[in-house]
Amino acid sequence: MASRSSITDVSSAIGVGDSYSITLPASLAASNFSFTLAQSTFYDPNVTRNIRIIEPPQTGSAKAQVLDEELRAKFEKGFMERLDADRFEPGVKSSTEYYVEQWLSTNPFLVQTSIGRFFLGNTSHVNRLVGVLSVVAHLDRQALSPANELIALAALSHSSVEVKEYALRAYEYWEDAVLVAKLKDFSIQPAWLEEYKNEIIEDVIGG
Repeated sequence: MASRSSITDVSSAIGVGDSYSITLPASLAASNFSFTLAQSTFYDPNVTRNIRIIEPPQTGSAKAQVLDEELRAKFEKGFMERLDADRFEPGVKSSTEYYVEQWLSTNPFLVQTSIGRFFLGNTSHVNRLVGVLSVVAHLDRQALSPANELIALAALSHSSVEVKEYALRAYEYWEDAVLVAKLKDFSIQPAWLEEYKNEIIEDVIGG
C-alpha cells in the first residue's frame, strides 16, 4: 500500500514531525483520517497568503503541491452558496455540479481537499451533506478520488437516513466492484436501506 501524503501548514502551531489526526464526530466514528507533518517547514515573512504545502509520499517522485488558502476560501464560499440554494434530485444535474466541474478543470487538487474539509465541517447540516454526496456521485470519480470515496464511506455511518441513502446512491452511480465490496462491512438501518445496499452489491458484483 502506498504511503499517504503528509501535510505541512504554515499557520499551524503543531510541531514538525508531530502526529496530526482528524477524527470524525460520534455519528461518523467509523472513519478516522490521520496525517503526519513533514520534516520540513515553510516560512517567509514577506508572504501574506496562508500557504499549505502537501508533501508527496516518501516513496514517490511527485513534487509537493501548494494549496493557496485564498483560492480555497473562494471556492468554498461559492460551493456553500450553491449548496444552500440548490435542490438535489436524483438524475438532475445541479448548479453546484457545474460549479465544481469548472474548478476541477483548473485546480482538481484544491477541489479534492476543499470538499473533504467542507464535508467534515458540516456534519450537522444534512442538506449540505446531501448536496456534497450528490456532487461526488455524479462527477468524474477518478478526478475526485480519494476524497469522494472517503466522504461516501463516512456518510454510511451518519445518523441521517437521507445522508446514508445518498451515500449508497454514490456507490450505485460509480458501479465500481472494489468500492461496492466495502459495503459488505456495513449494516445499515432502517431495513429498506439495508435492502437497497444489498441490491447494489448484487447488481455490481453479485451476491
